[in-house]
Amino acid sequence: MYLFFFYLCNRFIKISKMKRTKLYTLLCLLCFSSMSFAQDVKPAKPKASRGLTVVEQLQTNEWKPNSSSLPASEDTFFDSNRESNTSLERSIIDYAKRYMGCRYRHGAKGPNQFDCSGFTSYVFSHFGYKLSPSSSTQYTQGSPISLSQVRPGDLLFFGGRAGGRSRVGHVALVIDYNQETKTVRFIHASVSQGIRIDQYPDGGYYSKRYIGARRVL
Repeated sequence: MYLFFFYLCNRFIKISKMKRTKLYTLLCLLCFSSMSFAQDVKPAKPKASRGLTVVEQLQTNEWKPNSSSLPASEDTFFDSNRESNTSLERSIIDYAKRYMGCRYRHGAKGPNQFDCSGFTSYVFSHFGYKLSPSSSTQYTQGSPISLSQVRPGDLLFFGGRAGGRSRVGHVALVIDYNQETKTVRFIHASVSQGIRIDQYPDGGYYSKRYIGARRVL
């Protein structure tokens, strides 16, 4: 552009040779200055996000926030011990249900016949927990819990047929607890029907004989 301007001045405007030389020199300086400035000014390169190259960022056209700046969701935190116990509880209940229908026999410890404490001690021994073969002694093992705290794998204790609530005579394994109805389903060795599932409170036999609950897991 500057050279074209010089050509017009030289062609149509009468100027002295000295002025022409000065004008030419000035135009040359302007040309070189413009070229230098154009080289110095370079387009800014996009900065790559952490762990993502510039090419990948341009290809995906995606920005990912730093996870450390994000608020933690409720799913981020959990009790690892409770998670582990939940899996164990399910395994214990599933294993106990394998023996549904097995006959009751006083003093029997399995695997084909059981009494109540023989059944619970047999099931827990499969998972490495040693329980006494006596229901009254099992009532001293683990930790006492309220009925509203029971969960699968806990033990329920009842009085015997003749003793009422005066002393422990029967033990059962909790399957689940219904928060709405406040009822517990349990699996146990029934004298009359062998390994079966019942519910507490039942408004009858077990309601009159319930003593307490223990947790051994």
